[in-house]
Amino acid sequence: MGSAVATWGLRGRQLDDQHQPRNQVVDNDELEGLLPYLDLARQIRSEVDRFVADEADDLDSLADALAAIPDRQRATIARDVFDRLPADLQWVLLERAFPDDELRQLLDAERARRLEVARRDAATADLLRDTAGTGRLDIRLLPSGTSLTVGLFRAVDVTAALSLGPASSVCARRVEFRTTDEPGDLRVIDDRFNPGRALFVTPEYDEAAWRAECFDSHETVRIGSSTDHDPDTFEPVLYLAARVDAEIDGALVRGRLHLGYALVGDDDAFAARP
Repeated sequence: MGSAVATWGLRGRQLDDQHQPRNQVVDNDELEGLLPYLDLARQIRSEVDRFVADEADDLDSLADALAAIPDRQRATIARDVFDRLPADLQWVLLERAFPDDELRQLLDAERARRLEVARRDAATADLLRDTAGTGRLDIRLLPSGTSLTVGLFRAVDVTAALSLGPASSVCARRVEFRTTDEPGDLRVIDDRFNPGRALFVTPEYDEAAWRAECFDSHETVRIGSSTDHDPDTFEPVLYLAARVDAEIDGALVRGRLHLGYALVGDDDAFAARP
């Protein structure tokens, strides 16, 4: 084990010299101090795996392992353990592993987190029902941090692609965004040409056309709709099968492609819902 620690220590210094600030180097003494926690982490993981597999009938050993962890790591590990255990064992574990006041704080934080997730999910579900019914997706109504993926098609392809959605192989451009704290603003995550690898080459929209208008990663943009006669009509609203325009730094960029599908998270925004 000593030679392994020395090797890691040397690699840490080499990385420090080339890429990292010196205060990020972990020396041998620090690594030696972390070694006991490796065994503890393995023990905890082993216990959790056993409970998940229903091969253990009590929580005493897992609670003891958690009790040995320093306070600042306990909440993080507890949440990981909590999420992986069967529901009927989650609360029993926390009751055994934590004092009453610490348990109350953990439960309050977990309750707040779950309420926020439930609130966001409910708001998104309501929005998607409206979108499916009206055929319009108002990006301003999506919660911050939501994943939005749009599939863009040539005008000649979009009608046939509507029934296939993300499964269509003739999608000319697929762009993944993440909503920001500013309603309507989107952060670009990924922008791909011809994601289905369909073999089409046309002057109407080829790779050169895509490169001329593709978004930079992490760029902040708005996508939506505008009229040809009045650029001031742009709004961050998507319509199925309609042309998708963009607004970048206040400047309107008219699109060449049409909306074939829009995924909010993993959900097709325009799919019929009960």
